[in-house]
Amino acid sequence: MKPMIADTSAIIAYLKFEPGAELVREHLARIRLSTVNLAETVAVLSRQGVAHDWIESRLLRVFSDHLPFESEQAFLCGILEPTTRPKGLSLGDRACLSAGLLLGCTVLTAESTWIEVDWKASGYCPQIELIR
Repeated sequence: MKPMIADTSAIIAYLKFEPGAELVREHLARIRLSTVNLAETVAVLSRQGVAHDWIESRLLRVFSDHLPFESEQAFLCGILEPTTRPKGLSLGDRACLSAGLLLGCTVLTAESTWIEVDWKASGYCPQIELIR
């Protein structure tokens, strides 16, 4: 089975039992996480006052397959910026999308704006699965 790439919104939904968590749970064995999204998830949870030891024990245990953010992905992430800017996608969003594009994997997200992006204009067609 092909891996899937999860973005920060999908990880947070799973960890906080939000809508869409069940779909993330169904794919847990296949999920890979960009190190950019790992950092973003830690930042979001820290900002919300979640204890660092809880974050480390849960996040790293459940989502243990991390993709390093290397130059090819960084380049593609930058290339996607003009296309995704009108919909407000973040660096973390683009890191997830670029990982999915480079690996030919589906990306999981709770961000419905991702499917509103004019992907034809960029010449790329990411495989996006909304969790809610």
